[in-house]
This record gives sequence, structure tokens and C-alpha cells, in this order.
Amino acid sequence: MVWSVMVSVRGDPSFLTQPVTVSALAETSDGPAPVYQCLKDVVAISKTAPATPAGFALISAGTFQMGDSFGEGDAGERPLRQVTVSAFYMAERETTKALWDEVRAWGVSHGYTDLAVGGGKASHHPVQNVTWFDVVKWCNARSEKEGLVPCYTVGGTPMRTGTAIPVVHWTAKGYRLPTEAEWEKAARGGLKEKRFPWGDTITHSQVNYQSNEQFAPDISPMRGFHPTYDIGDFPYTSPVGSFKANEYGLYDMTGNVWEWCWDWYGTYPSGAPTDPQGSALGLVRVQRGGSWGNYAYFCRVSTRDRCNPFLSDYALGFRVVLFADASARAAPIVTTGVAVAGDGAGVFTVSGSVISEGGSPVTARGVVYGLVPEPTTTSAMTSPSGTDTGDFSSTLANLVLDTIYYARAYATNEVGTRYGAEITFKTASASPVGFSLIPAGTFQMGDWFGEGDAGERPLRQVTVSAFYMAQWETTKSLWDEVRAWAVSRGYTDLPVGGGKADTHPVHWITWFDVIKWCNARSEKDGLTPCYTVVGSPLRTGTAIPVVNWKGNGYRLPTEAEWEKAARGGLNGKRFPWGDTIDHSLANYNSSSTETYDISPTLGLHPTYAVGSWPNTSPVGSFAANGYGLYDMMGNIYEWCWDWYGRYAPTVPTDPQGNSLGTSRVMRGGSFYYSGNYGRAGCRNRSNPVEPNYDVGFRMVRGQ
Repeated sequence: MVWSVMVSVRGDPSFLTQPVTVSALAETSDGPAPVYQCLKDVVAISKTAPATPAGFALISAGTFQMGDSFGEGDAGERPLRQVTVSAFYMAERETTKALWDEVRAWGVSHGYTDLAVGGGKASHHPVQNVTWFDVVKWCNARSEKEGLVPCYTVGGTPMRTGTAIPVVHWTAKGYRLPTEAEWEKAARGGLKEKRFPWGDTITHSQVNYQSNEQFAPDISPMRGFHPTYDIGDFPYTSPVGSFKANEYGLYDMTGNVWEWCWDWYGTYPSGAPTDPQGSALGLVRVQRGGSWGNYAYFCRVSTRDRCNPFLSDYALGFRVVLFADASARAAPIVTTGVAVAGDGAGVFTVSGSVISEGGSPVTARGVVYGLVPEPTTTSAMTSPSGTDTGDFSSTLANLVLDTIYYARAYATNEVGTRYGAEITFKTASASPVGFSLIPAGTFQMGDWFGEGDAGERPLRQVTVSAFYMAQWETTKSLWDEVRAWAVSRGYTDLPVGGGKADTHPVHWITWFDVIKWCNARSEKDGLTPCYTVVGSPLRTGTAIPVVNWKGNGYRLPTEAEWEKAARGGLNGKRFPWGDTIDHSLANYNSSSTETYDISPTLGLHPTYAVGSWPNTSPVGSFAANGYGLYDMMGNIYEWCWDWYGRYAPTVPTDPQGNSLGTSRVMRGGSFYYSGNYGRAGCRNRSNPVEPNYDVGFRMVRGQ
């Protein structure tokens, strides 16, 4: 053991604290720091913190909520309880067949004569078909092979053969199985009360499992076994480390293969234990994590299963842990959140969270950012944000407009600095081409004339922040351009859509198609997508996304934004231009039953009711409103973000509609509907998974 020594003589001002060489005092084994007499005072000699073993991650000591916090598991996952776990090292990857074979070859010639051959689809896949007893003996064999003290003994000697229940030496330096408390703390990756190591939903992009529609958090677009690894004979395992690691740097903590733990399976006792080791007696041992053959429900971090320790299975393997003493240290663990546009075009706020100190107090945290990927605290700009653990945010100001920035959260302690995942964002251009600035302000939203249905009332004051809106409805040519870019970049289910001609509005697209297309255009243009699912841009499927309302990417307007923009700055008018309508102002279906319809030509628009269906007109065929927006009435309906529901009788700011619903709002009327449906206060709705021949959209962007 190497000692780092600092000699300090107290009480004598003629001596300064300084490092000295004390080689004669060096120790050869771990133990408490010795204390020596130096001159006329006491000197403390402290050990250098040990480095984390290669291939392992330090799981720092701490307390977490163990068990099912969603109430969806069986009784074995309850009660939910506070558990404190001491620091330990855990293997970053499940034990491979290659490593099993290497240790077994050494072990069988050194007294481990009954170690099983085990199974494995390939050398870099996890070993499986090994019993619990095989695993504890293999741990001892690896310990002895590497000159470490074995953890498992029988009668005071290392367990090498047989099926006796061993004694565990928890502070020995050798390899062992984790307790299930250690396993669950590690699997959670520092995230609190989540179903999985990364969040609350699951797809095949995150883990090797069998997808099934019966568990709502399973939002994978493809069901069944993992499409990449459903090949050849059983088992359908994947190479270890094929998916993104959790925040502790651990791979495959769910899926691929179940993992043996030390504990006998039993009911959780109540209370708040420290380093629980499971029941004292039992018939079956705990296994954790789910496998390639299990549904998402079994891949939750709180799921418990068990198996006879004498049995093996093609979906059951393990990973090992090592003891870490109190001096173990690692750099902090930090996650990067999202970038949100602030007040002003050159201001962004980036969030982060320090989820583990690494065994030593955090001395600095914040966001590092710059114009090149992987910015560091020594090579780019930083925005400090304190020294605590937990969530934080940093405001980045004076950013260059129309520029892509790279950013990541960081945290520092005495060991070093660690960074969260990198995010990118693009600052807004001063005036996006093809968009109009809709200024912030308050307007009267709803039916001014008492002629609409109950869904347009009550008339209410609404305040809307500034935003940019596309001057034209999205054309078929623009849809095609973005779709061609997107389908080879993960947006695999974007439809072709319909359109009478390139310059006509796109139609026959669902609400879900539109929000994914908005994300695709954002990525294509180097902007931050507004719609995310579990922190990643929504590219496929029909999951309901989270919206980054201040992001600089493209999105649908809320219906409050839409109505404010449609009114063009005019208050108390039926239409974007006034109170009457005729075919010179919009493409709609004129009717003599509406007194404000003064068109000399009735029915469909005579200029555009030609050729094949639909009777759309080229975008921008009529005069713009006061904000420079075309076709805010007629031509096609336009999808909005909101679920359809009754207006609340409040005075809201930036309302986003109801939190739940069955249909989404669409606004503006179409070529097929009468002028009544194109009134600025008129609302309509449609199922978000159904396309139509007269429904399209236009985009907005945050300022």
C-alpha cells in the first residue's frame, strides 16, 4: 500500500505544512491509517484512494427507495422501504461465456473440479445455464486466480466443490454475487422511483426483451422478440454492452439474461435496513433483471424472481461485485437535462442533475458548452451552478444567433470531473425565412357573436407569448423534401401523404405524422426537436410526447396561438379580415344560409373546384392577414396541439389545452366546409390517428 503523507507541526509558527518522504513507514496491507509521532506533535498518514478496478463501476454508498413505487408489482416487491447500502464495485457487464471459460479452465486444475461448462450463444454473449452454486464457486476460482481473498468459505476454507451453503466474508477482496439490495441500487443508476434504469417506458432501442402490448409502459413499435437478436437457436441473447449504459456505467441491468443474486428469496421486512442480505433460510435464490424472453413487466428494476439454486436456465446468468472500503472514491455522476430557450434570442437554460457524489463532496457543478462536440471545463465556456447534489440549471447568455451549440452538465470532486450526456441546441435566427413574428399579447378568445356551439364559450381573455408562425400551410413539396431526409434517419413510419400538386397543402396525414415530421424538420435544420419520449426525439410510433415549449425546433401551434395568429391583430371579428366572407377572400364552400356570406358564387370555389379531389388551392392564393399569414381560413383544416375539451372559465397565459382527451383540435375550416367553420373562434376536432383529405397543418417556432 502506498501512503500519501503530509507532515504538519502544530503550535510552532516556524514550521510550515509540507509533504515529506516517510518510506520507512510504508504499510504492505490495507488497514486503518496509522498515526505517528513527528517532532513534538502528531502526524496523520492517509492512504491514497484506490483506483476503480478495470471493468467495474463504483456504486457509492447511499440510501434509496427499494421496491415497487407504482403499485403494479406483486406482493413480493412490497413494502416500499428505505434501504442504505455501503459502497461497492459492480462489473459493468454481465459475465461473458469467454470469461467463464477462461476462469473455469484455470479452476478445474486447481481444485474446482465440478465447475459446469455453462452455455453461451457466443464468446461475447453472457454465460447462461449455470447454477447458483456454479456461480459462487466460479467467483472463488476467479478470486484465487487473480490472487484475491475468496469471499465464500465452507469450514474455514474456500468453497471449491459441492453444494454446501457457504459463509460469506463481506469485506474480503475477492469476487462475489451482489445482494439484491446492491443489485437494485445499481440498476436504478441513481434515478429515483423509475420503472427502468433510464425512465418509465421501454422499447427495443433500450434493451433486449420480448415486447408485448399488454403492459402500457411498453411503447416499442415492434412486438415480439428483439428483431436484431431473434436469430439462430435459443437463446436470443445479445452481446454484452449492446445498449446504452445507465448513469452508473452499467450495461444490461434489465433484459438479456436474468442475474443471480446472493439472497434467499423471502418477504421484505418493514423498516429501513442497512446492507440487507436477505432471509437467513430459504428454498430458492433471488434473480433480477428480466431477460431476452421476458415481457417488459419483468424488466422493471423492482421486479423479483427466484430459482432453485441447483437449477440452471438458458435465460439466467450473473455479474460480480467487489468490496469497496471507505476510502473508495470516484468522480461524481451527473446527467444532462434539456436546453430551453430563455428570454431573448441569445439566451438558453440547460438543466442537469448530480445523482452521486462519488464518495467525496462535489466542489463544482454546472454546464460546459461550446461550438465543438464534447466540450470540457478546460477547453470551452462554463456556467457554474453550485456544489450540491440534486437538480440544477445554468443560464447561458450572449450566445451567437443561428448557431449550433454543444453542451453537457459536469460535476467535480477531489477525484476529478465527470460529464453528462451531450446535447445540442441551435439559437434562433433573427427572422426565420417564411415565418411571421406573432407578438406577445392578450386577446379575447372564442365566439364574439353568440353564433357558435358551446365549445367556443366562454369568451375569455388569453395571454400568449411571442412566437413565429409559418406564413403558409405546409406544402406537399416541403413534406416530401423533409420525409425523404427523415425515412433513412429513424423516421421510418412517416407516410407519403397527399397533395393535389407540389404548391398545394399536404393532406391525408395524421396528427402523429405531423408532430414526427416537425421533429424531422427540426433535426434536418440543426434545431432541437420539440417532441420527446423518455428524453429522446419522437421519431416513430404513437406515444404521447413531452413538449419543449421553448425549444427552437418546429412544432404545432396551440389553439390559443392559432386563434391569436388567425385574428391578425383584429379583435372582435369573425374572420381574419373582418365580419363578412366571399370567394375573393378564401377557398371555402359558400352557403346562402349564412347571412355574413355575401359571395356572388355559391358552393365550392369556382376557380378550384376542378380536376380530381380534393379542391385545394395553391398556398398563398388569397391576401394575407395583418400578421402576413395566408389561408388562415379555408383551403384545409390545420392540426393544433391541444386535446379537444371545454374552455376553462379562467384567464390563462399560454394555455396548452386539456391534459387528456380522445380527439385533437383542428382549426380554420376547409374548401369543403361553409364559412361558419372558418370563423376565427370556431373549433373542430378529429381522432389523432386518422388522416383526412381536407386536414393539413402549418408550423410554429418559439421565439
